[in-house]
Amino acid sequence: MLWYLPIIPRFNHLFANGEDAKDLTWHADARNYDGMIYHPTDSSQWKKIKPFYPDFGKKARNLRLELATDGMNCDDNLSTQHISWPILLVIDNLPPWLCMK
Repeated sequence: MLWYLPIIPRFNHLFANGEDAKDLTWHADARNYDGMIYHPTDSSQWKKIKPFYPDFGKKARNLRLELATDGMNCDDNLSTQHISWPILLVIDNLPPWLCMK
């Protein structure tokens, strides 16, 4: 069984709120490039992907998403057939103090 929340309405609500919209364009407006890794997009992997999609990065409102998943056994009993797979969708446009929560 898969439960999910529709993401497009959530993205629309984020851009409709002025404070959230300002946070979503943080990476283009208020970012400090000093060579240190403060954010996932400062990593070497991100720099390798960026040249493949140069037009995508030109617009500050394009959302950069990160998908993470990990299988876990909730009951700590390896003989059960039930496994939960939480799937997390992280918005990388947000500042570090918000996207790392």
